[in-house]
Amino acid sequence: MTDNNPIVPVPGVAIPWYRSPVQQAQAVSAVTALIALFPKVGAVLGIHTPDQVAIWVESVFGIATLLAPIVGIIWRAGAQLQPLTWTKKAAAAAPAIPIQATPPVVVSAQPNPPPKNP
Repeated sequence: MTDNNPIVPVPGVAIPWYRSPVQQAQAVSAVTALIALFPKVGAVLGIHTPDQVAIWVESVFGIATLLAPIVGIIWRAGAQLQPLTWTKKAAAAAPAIPIQATPPVVVSAQPNPPPKNP
């Protein structure tokens, strides 16, 4: 049986990792386990209640959010495929990257109508 209408995956709504409830829950679990195993770590960090763990994790994720663009710029500067250069001279010296244009895939939100039987 051939399928005249193949299923095309539709991209979902993405969220950054630091806003993911799963990632936040995993971080809270990791910090809670660390403090349960090593109570002095909690005292050093000033964490004494489960609510403080959640606040601390959100704060750390917020700091990571601030640092992410800086780290991205540094990594991109060292990239081989498509480097982000620091100067115009370096940009002019960077090799051109050949690309092949492909037609865009159009995804319709409307379901296909059922086939008509003759």
